[in-house]
Amino acid sequence: MKKLLILGFLAFILFLGCGFATRDFYLGEDDFPDEFTGTLLLRLNGSALPNPKLVVPSTVSMLVSTYNLSFVYTEGSGYDFPAQVTYPDNDYLRSGLKTGAWTVSITAVDSTGQSIGAIDGDEANTFGFTIDPGLVTVIGDEVGEEILILPIVGVGDLSLIAVWPSGAVEGTATLDAYLVQADQIAAYNAAVAAAGDLSSYLLLDDSSNGFTIGSGIATYGVYDSENPFDNMDDATEETGYYQLFITLRDDGTKVLGITDTVRIIDGHESHGTIDLTVEAGGIDIGWDVDLKNPVEIAFTTVPADATLPPLLASGASIDVIAGITPPTPASDTYSYSWYVDGVATSETTNTFTITNNGTYTEGNHHLTVLVTGTTNSNIDSLSSANFPFAIQ
Repeated sequence: MKKLLILGFLAFILFLGCGFATRDFYLGEDDFPDEFTGTLLLRLNGSALPNPKLVVPSTVSMLVSTYNLSFVYTEGSGYDFPAQVTYPDNDYLRSGLKTGAWTVSITAVDSTGQSIGAIDGDEANTFGFTIDPGLVTVIGDEVGEEILILPIVGVGDLSLIAVWPSGAVEGTATLDAYLVQADQIAAYNAAVAAAGDLSSYLLLDDSSNGFTIGSGIATYGVYDSENPFDNMDDATEETGYYQLFITLRDDGTKVLGITDTVRIIDGHESHGTIDLTVEAGGIDIGWDVDLKNPVEIAFTTVPADATLPPLLASGASIDVIAGITPPTPASDTYSYSWYVDGVATSETTNTFTITNNGTYTEGNHHLTVLVTGTTNSNIDSLSSANFPFAIQ
């Protein structure tokens, strides 16, 4: 927080003309001489108050429309006031504030009026500052002084539907799934590779957490497409990013594995439909992607004229390249990890080479890329996409 001489600062404002998007003046400023008032400049730009990174499809938008601000004077009554900044305006400027201690609460709101972000993700949080006479208090333009607006922390819901035609599984079909938090994915992959204990990860199976398996269909949770937000009373999943690992089994034998990204948003339901269809060589799986992916991923191949999905003869190979379109603003860095049939590989670039050299069994397989966005060493987005291929 910086204190500036008010005369020099106001001269700077005159020089900029209309550079500041929002200017409010305290209605009672004429009642106080300058030695009893000061000015606040609250910066809402850059890393201080970033727009949430996630562009969410369907009915939920994580794009900020406005910031609602509520100021409270903690040394007396009669001076509190609300304010609003329309994104992407950068600054909130207020002169004529009574000297002393203040707090401000900030809520990010989308275009529908839904609260989607708050200070440190908690709508009850406030940020304190002091107004000094004749000076300008500047908040948010130096490292360590940012007010971080994060997606609201809470609980949401998840529902899944998987369907497959008769004959796709000859014996008894079972379906299990692990929902792994973003910061636990590496440990989960290591445990899978070592055939270790997975009991610490959330398992959505048919015995403990409500995966119900019928004839050609498996469901988890309850989803009403016409009223997707009516089932929040029993919402239990913590908000954040998860990677979903699903395995379809036939009499206990793994038939297919796949992974995809899930985003849980406070007060909303994430829903996915898994459509299993029989094709030559095995089972193919497709997703109705409504699981809150923040980054658009598009695949290209080398050779470029490869038939999709590719059917690789013995010795043949194909490069699969993941191109991404990040939201604005983007994360600082993006990293790549690749999975085949839901099992992690060692590839960490944006390109994966599939070669029919005996590594894969005959039939259909799924290649998945997981793109992780990181800002200030914190994971702030996950997104994934699936690329089917077949081995002759």
